[in-house]
Amino acid sequence: MNLLIITDLHLAAAKPAGRIGDYIADVEAKLDEIIAISREYSIAAVLCAGDLFHRPDVPFSAVSRFISFIERLDRRFITIPGSHDLFGNNLDSLSRTAVGLLSRLGCIELLLPELRPATRVGSMSIGIAGSKVFDIELVHGAVLPKPDFGEYTLLENYKTDARIVVVGHYHNGYDAVEVNGHMFVCPGSLIRTSASTTELLRRPRVAIVTDTYKVTWRELESAKEGYEVLSPPVVVPKLDVTGLIQDWKVSTMESIDAISLLKELGSKENIQQKYVDYALNRLEAKRYDVRGENSKTKAGS
Repeated sequence: MNLLIITDLHLAAAKPAGRIGDYIADVEAKLDEIIAISREYSIAAVLCAGDLFHRPDVPFSAVSRFISFIERLDRRFITIPGSHDLFGNNLDSLSRTAVGLLSRLGCIELLLPELRPATRVGSMSIGIAGSKVFDIELVHGAVLPKPDFGEYTLLENYKTDARIVVVGHYHNGYDAVEVNGHMFVCPGSLIRTSASTTELLRRPRVAIVTDTYKVTWRELESAKEGYEVLSPPVVVPKLDVTGLIQDWKVSTMESIDAISLLKELGSKENIQQKYVDYALNRLEAKRYDVRGENSKTKAGS
């Protein structure tokens, strides 16, 4: 008997900001391949280390598509809530979320974990009929082999009694690492959502774990190349305003009206109008806030 390990599906009703192309079709192709792999390897259960959905209140269409996937999968699906599955990353909100609903409907087996610094952990022993008991722990958090930005826990500092620890949340993933007798398995996000260098080059994959704890990686053939599905981040050009200062015959930038400056920069630098409008709206909102604070100060004086 084998287990299939995936993480960070980020299922949604519409494509995230960092995606291009037909996002729904791309996700469906991956789910179909997971079903095929499950049959090929006689998978007894699929494990997901969190972030099943891209947001806790995902529209019904996304929930419906996932239920259809579970029906076709015809395997146990075991998961823990990830940071995107909860409101404010708070377990108390579980009853108001899509994963909470699916758990109550019996579509998924949701482990209710404890909270630890930088991690959300669900410990379990999975009993599979006709096979041994798997000793596995799911964690959604930055549990990493080497330091990275933000809050994280290094593998050697992670406390566990489990034979295998499945790590979610860290989208880049890393190869299986054994530390202090514990195997850490981090496939990386099944869905790429940002055009970082790593994500552009990485091909999503799943891990297959045998009942002897052997880990085999399987890259998804349905996953397209990064440049086909990821939108490069907007690059804001570095602008030289020296000429404008001379044209307007002023000595300092403080003398320039910000709205007029934004409009002229947009025209001269061929910046798309939607970005100029966005900047103008943000500026006006900030001015409104300042006016409001000034009014409060005068009223209180």
